[in-house]
Amino acid sequence: MSLVNFKPERITVHCAGTANGKKLTIHNVRKWHIDERGWDDVGYHYFIRLNGMIETGRDLGTQGAHVRGDNKNNVGICLAGTDCYTKEQLHSLRALINQLRETYRIPIWNVFAHNEFTKKKTCPGFSAKLLVCFLLMSRGYEPMRDHLIPS
Repeated sequence: MSLVNFKPERITVHCAGTANGKKLTIHNVRKWHIDERGWDDVGYHYFIRLNGMIETGRDLGTQGAHVRGDNKNNVGICLAGTDCYTKEQLHSLRALINQLRETYRIPIWNVFAHNEFTKKKTCPGFSAKLLVCFLLMSRGYEPMRDHLIPS
């Protein structure tokens, strides 16, 4: 469903719900969403692999399918893993969110973790408060130390 007036106003961070450290690509997630869920495409706009590579999912001009009932103008970013991530993933997450925030003038308080939308979800394994602290740092990983895969 293409939306002419799609204007990113929020960002929601997700996890793939796979084993931490398991290699995964946007193609794997797209196949899961289409073949097993019956969707017309992958639900996320971006996917971050273990090596930090950012892959494009659903076109940014198209509404995502990643937060039930809250997808309007909401950009979905998914990290490979469940609750622990590589430094490369976190570095790319920070860069991508900051780029989206700057490009679309998205305020920091409009950056969410998926678990804020429903008590049934723990995804992405950390709180939005922790994510915001991490984003406000220019570098380093201290706020996320409990969510790092050992190097």
